[in-house]
Amino acid sequence: MKRTFLEEPVFCFTADIDWAAEEHIDDMLSLFKSYGVPLTPFVTHESAVLQSYYSTPELRQRVGLHPNFRSGSTHGREVSDICENVQRLWPEAKGFRSHSFFESSPVLEEMFRRGLVYDSNTCLWLQPNCLPLRHFSGLIRFPVFWEDDVHFLKCDSFELSS
Repeated sequence: MKRTFLEEPVFCFTADIDWAAEEHIDDMLSLFKSYGVPLTPFVTHESAVLQSYYSTPELRQRVGLHPNFRSGSTHGREVSDICENVQRLWPEAKGFRSHSFFESSPVLEEMFRRGLVYDSNTCLWLQPNCLPLRHFSGLIRFPVFWEDDVHFLKCDSFELSS
């Protein structure tokens, strides 16, 4: 019997790499690996650690792009330049999430035109029943349920109670 999204929740763990140092990327990947939890990293820069860890064709498709479309971006000035520069980092990427969830119709259309099939660029902060959405550009949207910057902005504690 085929499982559908409505029958049972699916949780996906993602991390924006944000120019992290190699040793920190390695620590994060090791932690997820130790628990047997798959991770989708969104890359901003070249990383030998990511290249090594995601070395098979199947794993390489799990890595997404993390372009910066904001003013002063080191990825470029124009949408097409930024897309081209981040795609060079990981040509096998099938998805992306922009810095600060930045988006516009031209960005989404350009990413789809370049062969990306999904984004994770919509933050539905703690909203129950998050489901994939279809965008008019052709992209499938996988909303984010929790995000650390929003957590900090809301001044929520990171203390876990038992």
